[in-house]
Amino acid sequence: MKDKDLKKLVKELVKAIKRDLAIDWTNQEVIKARMRTNVRLLLLRNNYPYEEVDKITERIYEQAFFLYKDYDLRYSEK
Repeated sequence: MKDKDLKKLVKELVKAIKRDLAIDWTNQEVIKARMRTNVRLLLLRNNYPYEEVDKITERIYEQAFFLYKDYDLRYSEK
């Protein structure tokens, strides 16, 4: 991917992840599944190699978990 395309994809991923955040989202399986699905769809739409999508989706989810597990929705940019 070109840097410009990668930057755009990362912005879309962050936006999708933040959109799915909810109070105590780390304990709600439906929210976690929706987050993974949205990330997977964004990767596929941006022509990410199909063979790598599941592995990358899991890595992105893990990063989101550690970045946003204590995210205070009251001060979010929504």
